[in-house]
Amino acid sequence: MINHHTNELFFDNVEVPAGKFDRHEEGMGFRYIIDGWNAERILVAAEAIGDGRWFVERARRNTPASATSSADPSAPIKAIQFPIAQSLRAISRRRISVRYQAATKFDRKEKCGAEANLAKYLASEAAWEARQRVS
Repeated sequence: MINHHTNELFFDNVEVPAGKFDRHEEGMGFRYIIDGWNAERILVAAEAIGDGRWFVERARRNTPASATSSADPSAPIKAIQFPIAQSLRAISRRRISVRYQAATKFDRKEKCGAEANLAKYLASEAAWEARQRVS
């Protein structure tokens, strides 16, 4: 649901000289490509968290300081504040945990595919939930 374009690319009948495999294992090209996407996944997680924070901030700015016509003067405000607080909590939890774990492993050149995938999924889910809650 995040605004990214995709493209398809084919390499047919390409020969790679044997000397080019000095640091890589033959037949592992697809694995290297998949691992190469981890940085992008971590970046998209950060972007989704920023999107979610934007939705929360927009909702906060658009919330009236006080407007009520019910017997409980705080009822309408609670109906607005609780979804905002829930969204901020979900975004903050995602921001602090898995994305930092993935980025730390990535910086250390450790395997981080599971963490990067999970960070992207959880952050985009939190942003989507924030959009749904505060709109």
